[in-house]
Amino acid sequence: ILNGPAGNGKPLLAAAVGRSCTAAGHAAAAADSSFNWIEVHAAELISAVSGESEKNVSAMFARARSAAPSILFIDELEILAPSRGHGGGHSSSLTTLERVLSVFLTQLDGVVATSATAATASAPVVIIGATRDISAVDPAILRSGRIDTHIHIGPPDARARAAIIRLRCSEMATTMNALDPAQIERLVEATEGFSRADIDSLCRESAMQALREDIEATQVGPKHFQTAL
Repeated sequence: ILNGPAGNGKPLLAAAVGRSCTAAGHAAAAADSSFNWIEVHAAELISAVSGESEKNVSAMFARARSAAPSILFIDELEILAPSRGHGGGHSSSLTTLERVLSVFLTQLDGVVATSATAATASAPVVIIGATRDISAVDPAILRSGRIDTHIHIGPPDARARAAIIRLRCSEMATTMNALDPAQIERLVEATEGFSRADIDSLCRESAMQALREDIEATQVGPKHFQTAL
């Protein structure tokens, strides 16, 4: 499970894992060792129709098994498998979520058991979940033997922020001509605590500031970044 604040690239990181596994399979010249990537947004599986959500969860796991070896990425896992009692209440909707969780656990245990069997070791199903708040995911999902590797993805550090700023600037025509290392360093300091998405937004807004100043602008300068901060 990848957990941490929104905007720090958890789906991008999971997708990078998928690409790496697929590339490794091709590099080994073994087509059957390339992992198939399956991405699911948890909210899309929840239905107001009685019994439909449970069917959707079962179908998700069935698809992953049929495509094995596969990587099943479940975004916003807390929606699909919320901690029992998280947020309180005892409505019928909570009962529905408990039924969904029960099906999820049953299917998860089946996948784990199958992937661990020697006879099927060459065709595993790897499950990666993403959540903003790991405490909102039911502890039964997180225990040993299920999804038991938990990686926190926090805001980028100074080195990562500098790399993101340089990358975004390189995509904006001649921007880098106006940003020397010292100016980038000041931006890095000013963006402490920013998520990757926040930095992306800052760079876009800086470009807009330049265009508001001059619709013919071809360069985004430090003053545009300062205005956008």
